[in-house]
Amino acid sequence: MAIDSLKTAGSTLKNLQTAIDVVANNIANVNTQGYKKQSASFESIVSSMGGQTTYSGSIVSAITPNFNQGPLKATGDGLDVALNGNGFLVVANGSGDMRYTRSGSLGFDAEGNLVDVNGNYVMGVGASRINIPSDATQVEITALGEVMIKRGEGVDITFELVDQLQLANFANPAGLQNMGQNLYRESANSGQVEFGTALSIGTSMGATSVVSGSLEQSNVDVSTALVDLIALQRSYQALSRAADTDNQITETTIGLAS
Repeated sequence: MAIDSLKTAGSTLKNLQTAIDVVANNIANVNTQGYKKQSASFESIVSSMGGQTTYSGSIVSAITPNFNQGPLKATGDGLDVALNGNGFLVVANGSGDMRYTRSGSLGFDAEGNLVDVNGNYVMGVGASRINIPSDATQVEITALGEVMIKRGEGVDITFELVDQLQLANFANPAGLQNMGQNLYRESANSGQVEFGTALSIGTSMGATSVVSGSLEQSNVDVSTALVDLIALQRSYQALSRAADTDNQITETTIGLAS
């Protein structure tokens, strides 16, 4: 019986450590723009034999992101964009693999393509790269995600629409696979991707606007996270002490039996 309880305690300690790591990572990313806090979920390990049901601990079933809106912070940089509402920016790596992000710190590569901080291409409508002509003197992004450029000077100034930011959403965003660097990938749990644009009627992004000159901040509440971390650490310490005591009793019992 004591051995079974030690196994259960070991399983629980491992899960508590995972939960501690997740909360600690949230706190570490409190100042990471676009970061979404995560939480660990667990499921029980239950077995049946001879009509008896035995609980033998639990395992981590998922580490799930929370996509609640984070606060927006003005930066004054016209290439910084934040989504106010549902959805994600769509980016693609050099191999064309699609990823989805809430991190809107954008820039240009050497060829004039609009890219994110990781060098991924920002996708326009129709999953095309957004390329800015070399003679553009200014770039602006509207609330609709329209990428506008200014050409010329003085009386010869012209404004042109280059493309529009492609947005995407999912039936269950929490089911997206976290790829790191604030990038997510479609999964069976997220459901199929729905493409759209900002304020596009008839889509789940119909109320989403693009806020130029701003970045979405982390949605981690530091006070709540610290309280959670302390509670988890205390639970870990208490269970660890109990497991040590149980282990000592077991060793004593074995010693007496021999």
